[in-house]
Amino acid sequence: MPTPRRPRRLWDAYRFPGFGPSSTAVVAVAHSLLRTIYHVLAESTDYREPGADYYDRRQTARTTRRAVAQLERLGYRVTLAPAA
Repeated sequence: MPTPRRPRRLWDAYRFPGFGPSSTAVVAVAHSLLRTIYHVLAESTDYREPGADYYDRRQTARTTRRAVAQLERLGYRVTLAPAA
C-alpha cells in the first residue's frame, strides 16, 4: 500500500483536490454567467445579446489596423480614405 504524499507546503494540505488550471476556466465562465444573471434579475430587464461584432464596434481602430495588416500580408497595398 503506497504511503500518503506529504504536502510540500503548508497550504497544499488544504487545497481542494480537483481544483487546478483546467477548472479555473470553468470557474471564470460560471462567474461571468452569475454576474449576468444577477444584473438581469436585479434590474428586472431582459437579457440583450451584445452581438458578434461587439468588440469590433468598441475598438474600431484596432479592427482597422488588423484588417489592413491582414491585407498587406496577402500582398495588397492598402490606402485608407474616409467614406464620404
